[in-house]
Amino acid sequence: MNNTEKRNSLYIISSKSISRFGNILFDYANSVWLVNSTINGSLLMAIYQSSESIIGIIFSLIGGLLSDSKSRKKILIISDLVSGVLCVFLGTLFYSKIFSIVYGILSVNIILSILSSLSSPAFKSIIKEIVSKKQIGKLNSWLEVSSELTKIISPIISLSLVKFIGIQGALIINGVTFFISAFLTFLTQNISKKEDHNILQVQKQNNIRTIANNFIEGFNYLYNKKHIFIIICTAALINFLIAGYQLYLPFSNKAFNFVGINTYAMFLSLTPIGGITGALFSTKLSSSITINKLYIYIVMCGLPLCAIYPLSFTKNALITGISIIFFNFFETIFNIQFMTYIQQNIDDNYTGRVFSFIFSGALLFMPFGSFFFEHFTNVYSNFNYLIIGCAFVIISLLSFVLMQILGYKEKL
Repeated sequence: MNNTEKRNSLYIISSKSISRFGNILFDYANSVWLVNSTINGSLLMAIYQSSESIIGIIFSLIGGLLSDSKSRKKILIISDLVSGVLCVFLGTLFYSKIFSIVYGILSVNIILSILSSLSSPAFKSIIKEIVSKKQIGKLNSWLEVSSELTKIISPIISLSLVKFIGIQGALIINGVTFFISAFLTFLTQNISKKEDHNILQVQKQNNIRTIANNFIEGFNYLYNKKHIFIIICTAALINFLIAGYQLYLPFSNKAFNFVGINTYAMFLSLTPIGGITGALFSTKLSSSITINKLYIYIVMCGLPLCAIYPLSFTKNALITGISIIFFNFFETIFNIQFMTYIQQNIDDNYTGRVFSFIFSGALLFMPFGSFFFEHFTNVYSNFNYLIIGCAFVIISLLSFVLMQILGYKEKL
């Protein structure tokens, strides 16, 4: 990396980490208040959480179009600034009688979800503007490392902040984190710029028909790149399976019955170990990514899950837990390499829309996966991990065969 790329990487990693911490703090503070201070706490929490998924499906698509038609840097900055103002406003008026705080929390959460969905495609797309193509994978890897570390540290800090300065103070600090994030994004310098033929079309004609045509144009572009379209569909199916995996984890204590061990807590503790080591390992991988390598990573995700069931007969929680580490290790590598491959191989005029399709697809498939596995499987059986692991392998092989049938040849 040259000096500009190093500075850009530092700014964007810091910006993302700080805003992610703010999101965790916001969710924790509001969740504590909704659960403990209202009669219908469980209902309000359901509305609070489900609204994010529903909004994400719709507004990620719009965010993709904005990312391809507007300045991605400005989208990120404006999103953070508006989010910061809303959080400070909510924190300032938290104990006032001007409005119902319940409706205030839910309304602000909905707006923040909209802003996050609108800006997510822009964030993924701007990566290729601030570092060279060869450095995209390394930046994505360090972003994942920071993400995993933030997930570990943020709940502890959030707990302390809410305890010592209260929910009102925590919300105001959350707003400040968004302002800092916006400033850090402002400091980044583009080393490449988008072509502008699609931008002009959207700016001149901003009616519903033109917007729909731009979505169709983006989908047609993706569909015509069959190899990328297939791997994106494969990734969506993998998200479907991961939803099942995440559904089963909370039932681990009853599924495994290890004596004297809280299996669920242990599995949760081992998860970030796999994620962080996977992200660090990914920084050392070649910048040349192929779809065949992605298929290998999917298979390597499935094999540790397949091993959980037979290893459970050892009655040793740690030996079984090693499979959790390896699963998260390879899942993290796949996610980083998959996103990097998309960023490296999609025309810049379509990057935002392609990522919006990916995000919306993931948000659609994961709820379906949760309901499917809850309805058709016994959540208390550890045999489920073997089923999901085999499904990883089978989906990868079928996708690979389909690619060969379509005549797509590629070296490892």
